[in-house]
Amino acid sequence: SRLLPGTLGAMARSFLILLVSLMGQLDRSDSFLAPQAPHPAKPLNGLMPHPLAPRIPSLSTHPLPRPSPSRTRRMRMQLSPSDFPAPPAANEGLCTVAVRNYWDGMNRRDVEFALNQFADDIVFQDMMFQEPLKDKKELRAHFETCLEGFPEGLLFVIDDISNDSGDGKCGAFWHCETPEGKAFPFSRGLSYYACNGEGKLTFAREIPEPSTKTGGSGLALARFGSFMMQFVPESITFPKL
Repeated sequence: SRLLPGTLGAMARSFLILLVSLMGQLDRSDSFLAPQAPHPAKPLNGLMPHPLAPRIPSLSTHPLPRPSPSRTRRMRMQLSPSDFPAPPAANEGLCTVAVRNYWDGMNRRDVEFALNQFADDIVFQDMMFQEPLKDKKELRAHFETCLEGFPEGLLFVIDDISNDSGDGKCGAFWHCETPEGKAFPFSRGLSYYACNGEGKLTFAREIPEPSTKTGGSGLALARFGSFMMQFVPESITFPKL
């Protein structure tokens, strides 16, 4: 018979609880891996065990402790992506430094500092919006609107970033998380940046994670769109950059 999703979920939770319990045991000197006091041999079906046979404590005689909420919280924190941020390199290029400063300003909600990392002729593409932002005035309004909508204390964490090797370009992937270190849902993203010789960002494209995962239906829609493109007049064009 087929297992119901609720049954599979219960099995998964039980396995996770057992795994956490076992990990908790490793920190205890009286854990099931530590040497145990000798137990008197008991006959099994009338037969005595061999005197050199290894003694394996029973889980019934040595029950596993329930994980404390604080330990479970620490484990969850350890699994947070922010435990693996991209630290600054020794000799980072101009573009990489500007991107780090930009995100630092956003985390501190210092719009002026963040804007100072961009050139006056910046082209900023946030792929959640239809039109790009083409100057610092529009970019300021965009940043202020975003910060007003973000929960208090929400932080941007750079998971990894490429180092500008001298060509004034870099890419990064990132996520958002709460002050407690818990990853915020649907907050992962990819970005590409370019800067001028003064280290000011002239181009940015940020692609946040979509909250709706289309999967196979998205591929089907792409195939349908590819078919329909043959009926689109040549006078209608779409942006490439």
